[in-house]
Amino acid sequence: MMGMAVAQDLYLVKDSHKDLAEKLSVLFPDARTYSSAIRSYQAEAVINFALSHYPELSPGDKAILLDMMNHFDQKKHELPALSVEEQKQEGLYAKRKPTLKYFYKNAQHFLSVDADGFSLRANPIVQLSYGNASNDGNRIFQNTRGAELSGYIDRKIYFYTRVLENQQRFLPQTEQYIQAYSAIPQQGFYKAYNSAVIDGLTGYDFLNAQACIGLPISKSVSLEFGHGRHFMGNGLRSLLLSDFSNNYLYLKFDTRVWKLHYQNIFAELNATSANQFGGDELLTKKYMATHYLSFRPLPWAEVGIFESVIFSRKNQFELQYLNPVIFYRMVEQFLGSSDNALLGLNASVNFKNKVRLYGQLMLDEFNLGFFKQDGWWGNKYGIQAGMKWHHPFSVDQLDVQLEYNMVRPFTYSHDRTEDGVVLTSYTHYNMPLAHPLGSNFREWLTRVTYRGVRKLELVGDVVYMQSGKDQDGKNYGADPRINNVTRFQDFGNKLLQGSANDVLFLRLNLTYELWKNYQVFLNPQYRKTMNPGNLPSSDHLYLGGGISINLALDKNIF
Repeated sequence: MMGMAVAQDLYLVKDSHKDLAEKLSVLFPDARTYSSAIRSYQAEAVINFALSHYPELSPGDKAILLDMMNHFDQKKHELPALSVEEQKQEGLYAKRKPTLKYFYKNAQHFLSVDADGFSLRANPIVQLSYGNASNDGNRIFQNTRGAELSGYIDRKIYFYTRVLENQQRFLPQTEQYIQAYSAIPQQGFYKAYNSAVIDGLTGYDFLNAQACIGLPISKSVSLEFGHGRHFMGNGLRSLLLSDFSNNYLYLKFDTRVWKLHYQNIFAELNATSANQFGGDELLTKKYMATHYLSFRPLPWAEVGIFESVIFSRKNQFELQYLNPVIFYRMVEQFLGSSDNALLGLNASVNFKNKVRLYGQLMLDEFNLGFFKQDGWWGNKYGIQAGMKWHHPFSVDQLDVQLEYNMVRPFTYSHDRTEDGVVLTSYTHYNMPLAHPLGSNFREWLTRVTYRGVRKLELVGDVVYMQSGKDQDGKNYGADPRINNVTRFQDFGNKLLQGSANDVLFLRLNLTYELWKNYQVFLNPQYRKTMNPGNLPSSDHLYLGGGISINLALDKNIF
């Protein structure tokens, strides 16, 4: 079974591989499989489980599985009996003459090294794009170069690192976000960029580095230490923990026993961004401790309990929060502190081995005020409801996802400050740790993904967002970074209060694979602000495209 596979395996990185892992848990429910809400899918476990159901897979899922096996160098004897045509379809084990003797021994990897007790896979990363947006005089472009390394030491210790160097000009709504938050989504420090070659080409210059090293502690428990981001949930968004913010230093424990999947994350965060104040300055530190326990009582049902606490201490981690099994609210009361503790529930149910219904409930203040109907400001919670339908109408490689999210005003905010900076808000590097819109919003999302034509992928998004923004210097509960002591009123608060902002967003990502992991893409999109309130209008039609090598297109929406 998937949950019994070795724990030291590398994790899935490619979007198509992750999507297949999530789909397998719906098509072939098993009470002992991994939690689909924890997105760190271990490659060997997913491959072994897929092979156990190989005859039942659709042709498209077989192709993705073969691609995954090739990427992770699975041995030929692990395959079931395949036809010659199936093996040729993906060129899985076809003989290939390496380039210059050493490169592309495996069609998936630029460089492969295998020695006694050591293996290494290295790949270049490139993404170049260009386009224009109506109502915007700037040229939208991206110039990303980098490298990705992964491998094993003694088949027990795994490592992964990716370093990207970027120059980029963003779409209008992202440019507005950068100006408001002094932060680029998913990125860290940046500086202004002016091309020395192309006149008038301006934007931002920034680096992004992710890395981790991991090893098994026992058959069921593994440890990982790294610099990166995490996501918890089944949806396009997460109201618990998302990967929208900058990378952070973390220590993670992953435990899989019986029908349980348990994950602990301890992280060091930044209360501000490096660009907020200017100049060289050590950023104020804060910390996060997070637990997520998933239980699958039935093969087709899963429920997960989430808790997280954000706290700040002078140059130290609060050791009390290292306890991996008790509720943080109890620790908080024991310490006599007023740290920011959150509780959450994530649940999913599968129907007819094709449809997954899922949802989240997030509570930022757990007391009887939650049940009041008087608009009390401490009535802080968020709700998610969604559905994902695999192979609708028996169309292979077609997936449809519908989702609704709502978060009340002042959610994720807190009141511990130092030098005017809130230290305990549920944010990192000036960006939300959960939903990109922060709080005081609701939205409807639809995503359609189709991979039914070989080498072609289409991803379409339709999103309608409604949010209430702060205005006239008053805190209406939209921005978690703001001290909630400054709230404009204690009672009578309602969803979308403040300055109304309604947005319709349409996008199509179309990619075609020229060679393995070498793609060309088009990504037209349309955004219309129907009620801009006190924000600048970001109405535009964007047409652009480019080439990508070993890097997926950005699918963020905000």
